[in-house]
Amino acid sequence: MISDLELTAVLESFLLADFDPGGRITGLARQRSEYSSSFSIELLEVTFQNAKVLPVVFKNLSKNSILKEARDIKDQELYDPEREISVYQSILSDCDLNTAKHYGSVVNSGADQYWLFIEKVPGLEIYQIGEFEIWLQVSRWLAMFHAKFENQVEELQARAPLLGYDRDYYQRWPLRALAFSRHQAPGLRVALEKLLSRYDQVIDRLLQLTPTLLHGDFYASNILAQQLDDGLRICPVDWDMAAIGPGLIDLAALISGQWSESERNALVNAYLGKKLTDDARIDIACCQLHLAIQWLGWSPQWHPPQEHQQDWLSQAVELAEELDL
Repeated sequence: MISDLELTAVLESFLLADFDPGGRITGLARQRSEYSSSFSIELLEVTFQNAKVLPVVFKNLSKNSILKEARDIKDQELYDPEREISVYQSILSDCDLNTAKHYGSVVNSGADQYWLFIEKVPGLEIYQIGEFEIWLQVSRWLAMFHAKFENQVEELQARAPLLGYDRDYYQRWPLRALAFSRHQAPGLRVALEKLLSRYDQVIDRLLQLTPTLLHGDFYASNILAQQLDDGLRICPVDWDMAAIGPGLIDLAALISGQWSESERNALVNAYLGKKLTDDARIDIACCQLHLAIQWLGWSPQWHPPQEHQQDWLSQAVELAEELDL
């Protein structure tokens, strides 16, 4: 447990210059966030000598901070405690994207200290918002975000230890999905084996798509929307799966769930800025299939929260039929 004294000293080194020059922190309230899922996340209320109060999100990305319930399902090969810190510190802080402000970080590999301090954005997760127009704005924001980082692969990789959606990355998931499918109904397992026998066709297509910066986990529970006087602020959080890969992967995550065909097409068209073509439809279906296979191969112990559960196996089979696999 990190003491209040230690945490206060770290916060003063980051915050005093901007919020209370020459002053000090006089109060620190701490509360565990209900959104702590893989790592410990605390909501801090920092009070300064000048009476200013600042809400701060403290995310502890250290290995010893991985929550007990996540240890069995966290893929250690993909874990890098510096990834999200570097994304906030070296990429997002230089862009005018309205993402959460980065207040400061601690990186001390010898002490297993990887601490991230960011703005507590006063918004709602978009799955709690019923207005479809807001989802359309999120889709347009996503297109702008991807366009901003196209053709910057080498520069982005130099700034942060991003995941890479290369052939090896794509191939890891069908192998794991097949290994974890022994408990599935025989008919579904046979269907999975059939589609995976031809999965290289999907990978080949995915590798032809233009790479950009991916959020990597662009689901509604990771996207905050805040209504401002001058419009809607769209703020994705939880960048620990940030990657270089095709932008349509993030779009596929956004459009997952219980949408009608017309609603899903509207979200896609908002992203594309034009009517969906047959080629784009195939590309998106390949990205959706990748996500389904990824979650099937994530961990046999992993189950999403009730409000986010999906039948990934049935979706994979349906998408394989659509792609004629």
